[in-house]
Amino acid sequence: MVLDHFVIHIDDDPAILDALKSRLGAHGVPFEPGWGKGTKGFKAANIWIGRQYFEIMRILRPDGGGWVPHWVERHHQGRRGLYCIFLKTGRLNEIAENLRATDIAIKGPERIIYRALLGLLKKPMPWRVLYLPPVPGTDLEFGFIEYDPGLEAQLKSHMVPNAEENGITGISDARLCLPLSDEARSFLLRLFPGARGTANGMTVSLAEGSIHIENAGHVHAHFHAKSEDAGRKTGAVTLENVTLHL
Repeated sequence: MVLDHFVIHIDDDPAILDALKSRLGAHGVPFEPGWGKGTKGFKAANIWIGRQYFEIMRILRPDGGGWVPHWVERHHQGRRGLYCIFLKTGRLNEIAENLRATDIAIKGPERIIYRALLGLLKKPMPWRVLYLPPVPGTDLEFGFIEYDPGLEAQLKSHMVPNAEENGITGISDARLCLPLSDEARSFLLRLFPGARGTANGMTVSLAEGSIHIENAGHVHAHFHAKSEDAGRKTGAVTLENVTLHL
């Protein structure tokens, strides 16, 4: 299980994307806001860092054009920022069974299908996902994704533009600041039974990297990139309640 991608909703405002492109570029992260999947109802713009990415989402019309329905509803309620942290796994069915046994109300596993031509054309995606309810007391969700065999190698050429060309090779760790009520702690320990308690929260060890969860008054996520150049100039870029440390 490793960090895969992070869904962030923003306003449909080109100025936000233009400013983000400028800030990222100053730190060696190329970004093309016009690239990424979309329909008439939503548009994605991806920030690729190695094989991991930030999925910056805009909703273009009320029905969301096939985007995740409960996220479309949340977007129309005016909520912006980090919606979901997806973890990649090769054992999605097993994880689903284990979570059901803990009474976490999961949705899936399911294969994403995008529709076009008034619903006449259906395009199934070559991966399956598992949705979880938000961490109690927050809007932040975790999700799991499993790619069809061999797909990631095929998708490599589509992971562009990519910070990897500048020696920034991936996301090593995440630090999540959020209100850790007793209910939230119980939920997270059921989700991550191997988590280790810390003075101010817990740490989840992954196959690559880790997730550090800390008690805080509101949700803010910090993602730390790894670089081949130990001497490169460091910095940070923030969008909504997400900060990427480079």
